Amino acid sequence: MRSAVRREPALIAALALAAALRLPTLGSQSLWEDETVTRWLVGHSFGGMLSALEHTESTPPLSYVLLWPWTRLAGTGEAALRSFSALAGLATVALVYLLARELAGARAAAIAGLLAAVSPDLVWYSQEARSYALYVALSLGSVLAMLRALGRPSPGRLAVWGLLSALAWPPTTSPSSSSSPSSAGCSCACARARPWCGRRSCRCWRGARCCRWR
Repeated sequence: MRSAVRREPALIAALALAAALRLPTLGSQSLWEDETVTRWLVGHSFGGMLSALEHTESTPPLSYVLLWPWTRLAGTGEAALRSFSALAGLATVALVYLLARELAGARAAAIAGLLAAVSPDLVWYSQEARSYALYVALSLGSVLAMLRALGRPSPGRLAVWGLLSALAWPPTTSPSSSSSPSSAGCSCACARARPWCGRRSCRCWRGARCCRWR
């Protein structure tokens, strides 16, 4: 652990700042309308929650499937209910840092981690008992896994990429956003791969979630 801290002090600083901005005020405001729906849903039995989701939510069920056991341990108070999103928000900061380091080096990673830590939107969603913080983290994880799978392909890395891409399906039914993780991933992969590829163009096939060089 100490060696990890020495290797990544900028990441530790970004996470500490992110935690300071997110955690202390988790319970300072009462739940708003959509958050009360979340509390109502996770208050059901597991099967009852899944049945109710069909009639109340347009988002994928993953966040509720994870939040249901979480609330059995942490409770359903304001801070406890939002703490799951807060952890996803901290994961987002770490993933932004790692993604920037993968693409542009340590200095860019430090700046990106700092910006993610203080981003008003990311702080907001980290303090909301909804699914958005989780899907931001999963989408970033999918892009990072894609870059690593393309850089050093292996069955394990490809499997991780595929799993995270499936889990990162956006929390909306809008066709315009149905490929956001893969579109971002293709853009990053194209930018990174272009110097060594020696080819002129990149086509991102959104449905297949892959990149093709011509």
